[in-house]
Amino acid sequence: MIKDFPKENHSSMNLLKHRFPLWISVFFLLIFSIPFFAYFGFLQIAKIIGVISLLLVIFALRFWLITSKRNSSKRERFVLNRNQQFELERKYYFLKYIDPSLKQTLFHRTGLLLAELIFMNEEKDITSTEIIEIAFNCSIILSDYDYQNFNDLKVTIGRSSNKENQLSLSEIESIQQRKKFSEYKSLLNESIFTKNFQKNIQHYQTTFQQNMN
Repeated sequence: MIKDFPKENHSSMNLLKHRFPLWISVFFLLIFSIPFFAYFGFLQIAKIIGVISLLLVIFALRFWLITSKRNSSKRERFVLNRNQQFELERKYYFLKYIDPSLKQTLFHRTGLLLAELIFMNEEKDITSTEIIEIAFNCSIILSDYDYQNFNDLKVTIGRSSNKENQLSLSEIESIQQRKKFSEYKSLLNESIFTKNFQKNIQHYQTTFQQNMN
């Protein structure tokens, strides 16, 4: 199991995920405490609370705007055609044995990742079929977690799995013939491919947090 992946859904429509009720409660308490302290003659305290309220409003607005912008820019999913699905089923044996709904979920997430990720192809000889495979394996890595928007997440792809942060199918080829999804997933989670993909996501999340500060 991979650690440090976010389990929450970051949909901009779900205000609870942005702690919206908590922010409103804090603002309500601060704003209504200003006339209370002013009425009893604590003017300095009322002024300080007013300044704090203003700063919190500015911070909250910036946080909500950045988060909403990130999540509202969801791109249209790339739809795998029958030939592309057949090619994946031909290479990955477990797809013939898993539940059809799980298979479609993996294909759906693969299409989302193909639309969102930026594939940095340094070696220039990676085919579109191999890129689909890379996105497919990434979707398996993320299959235990709610969907998160990864717009413009840059991943470096290539032939070698020894290069830092590079996603390569070279080690994947040795486990493709596993018939059990759980067995394939376990081996994938222990691979260099997964470790490199995790590093890319951690860097992406760190950059996003820095942009909010």
